[in-house]
Amino acid sequence: MRRRRLAQFGCSWSDYTESDVESIHATYGELLAKNYDAEYIHEARGCGSNARYFRILPRMIHDGILSKEDLIIIQIIAWERTEVWSGREYPIINFRSEYNMTDPWFTNNKRNGTILRMKSQAWEWLTYPEEKEYAKQWLLFQDPSFEVAVWNSHMLSLQGFLDSKGFKNVFWVYPFSGPSVPEHKRKKVTECPRDMIMPRKFIPVRGWVTDELTLKRPEGEPHDYCHLSQTGHDYVAQKIIDEIGSI
Repeated sequence: MRRRRLAQFGCSWSDYTESDVESIHATYGELLAKNYDAEYIHEARGCGSNARYFRILPRMIHDGILSKEDLIIIQIIAWERTEVWSGREYPIINFRSEYNMTDPWFTNNKRNGTILRMKSQAWEWLTYPEEKEYAKQWLLFQDPSFEVAVWNSHMLSLQGFLDSKGFKNVFWVYPFSGPSVPEHKRKKVTECPRDMIMPRKFIPVRGWVTDELTLKRPEGEPHDYCHLSQTGHDYVAQKIIDEIGSI
């Protein structure tokens, strides 16, 4: 019988996101894996989206990488983000690189383009002119209510699939900023939309937007209030442990 696994999905908030003056030695997902004596699988990526884990997680279960005895931690990400295919082949680099904003795509085990992670300002890191222009035009075809409707549909489908496979240890994490946080410190989405259908085993994480819990920047610059410091990862891990308890 193999060792139990813990898989973490999310964006740069759950990733090894660092600054010029502060490094991360263990994400909250990695800390959770140590706490529950599990093999860690890291699937959080910079500029990641809900679409990415809706695509990857079911296949990992289908392929036997994850089983119902394992733990799954899913960070809910801003609704407008998604991913698209490009025929261009970006280099494959280590996932801990801050420049890794793409996933390689393969068809029949052969490289077939790249999956681009789409969010606001995506054109700033894309390489090719047609992709940069697509990223700008893509922003014109978004509506928050539609994006939440897509989330509801995909989340309910994934929840049904997980139930059918007997997965009980699936926990959804949402990093609230909260309305009490000053505007310049807030993430774009601070509260869940009223028409959002909440997943079961939902863990809200609040109180993390502080100087202590977010990444330091060079002297004279404000903290990076969108990403966790190492102390912040410790804080989030403990919050989740307090919610989950012994499993």
